[in-house]
Amino acid sequence: MKRKLIVFLLCLISMQVFAQVSGADKINTEYYGLNWGCSVKELEEKYPEAYSQGTNDDGDELYYLDTNGATRIFFFGNGKLYIGRIVYDDCSSEKVKGLIVKTTDTYGKFDDSNKGSQNGNEYLNFIKYYSSTIEIVFKLLRVKNNYGYNISQVVMITYSNNDLSAQISRERISKMQDDLEL
Repeated sequence: MKRKLIVFLLCLISMQVFAQVSGADKINTEYYGLNWGCSVKELEEKYPEAYSQGTNDDGDELYYLDTNGATRIFFFGNGKLYIGRIVYDDCSSEKVKGLIVKTTDTYGKFDDSNKGSQNGNEYLNFIKYYSSTIEIVFKLLRVKNNYGYNISQVVMITYSNNDLSAQISRERISKMQDDLEL
């Protein structure tokens, strides 16, 4: 009887580990239930509450979805989903640490990091090259007031499909070449 119980427990543990790995590996084919490369129409069908915020400087169509105290941002280049981001505003130090632990528990240790400043605010990037296709960047932004004091911390976790990014870039360059006169 003890032997059967031990075998049963080992099976349960291995199934749980396999389920965790499989869940993390979903990022190779999808972001938040949407396949990489899907259209805006597919986003609107799955998440009708998502709203448009126009385009960014690169010409990406941006769609936002407010979920569980965070905002998800979907980047569509040439009509295809190729970047997903989740933003947590006004994070306490404990929440930042919790997000770091959860990210590393899910995807593994970060491969690289860098720090700098942007518009007077300090940032720290942790980078994970999850697969040959997917790059994950965990960015901690410390927002400062006019006196240089931290007034807020923002965490952005960005998932990029590098194959689609390269394809979209090539398409944009080709389009620009077509529109240029010599």
